[in-house]
Amino acid sequence: MNVPNRPPVGVDSIPALELFRGNAGGVEVPVYFADPDDDRLGYAVATSDTAVATTRVSGDSVIVSAAAQGKATVTVTVTDPGGLSAEQRFAVTVPNRAPVVSDTIPEWDIFPGELGALDLSQHFTDLDGESLAFAAETSDSRRRYATGRLNQSIRSPPSTTARATLTRSRSRTTSATRTEIR
Repeated sequence: MNVPNRPPVGVDSIPALELFRGNAGGVEVPVYFADPDDDRLGYAVATSDTAVATTRVSGDSVIVSAAAQGKATVTVTVTDPGGLSAEQRFAVTVPNRAPVVSDTIPEWDIFPGELGALDLSQHFTDLDGESLAFAAETSDSRRRYATGRLNQSIRSPPSTTARATLTRSRSRTTSATRTEIR
């Protein structure tokens, strides 16, 4: 008796992936598909947005590489030798990461009547390589700001506390890091 070729089927949903920019993740395709005839399956993969995530097949795995912040849909297609196929889609999210303190800001002495300046870009890093905006506040109400620099003029008392605030906004995500400067 000749049994007709039956198409491959999905056996479980492929879970969504969250990857940081520059990282990659893999999906073992045989875990999520089966062929009722036990045929060897071929694999193909595509992404809805190559600016966010790139894809490739490596052996029995699909590799997804995060390229930029955003969301994409990845489609995995399996095909049996008779040309019958099945596919599944899963979401890939590349989130916006918060900036980090890359170097501790040392204690900073400014004498009454003097102007001090500190280049804040030397102390903060954006892990996604995006530009950063800085703001500063101090316990002394007589303060000045400059892009990427903390300028502090102190008249009296000679001791004051300054706080550097780093904020990066993209889409609807805002991240902030604060470091005390004394």
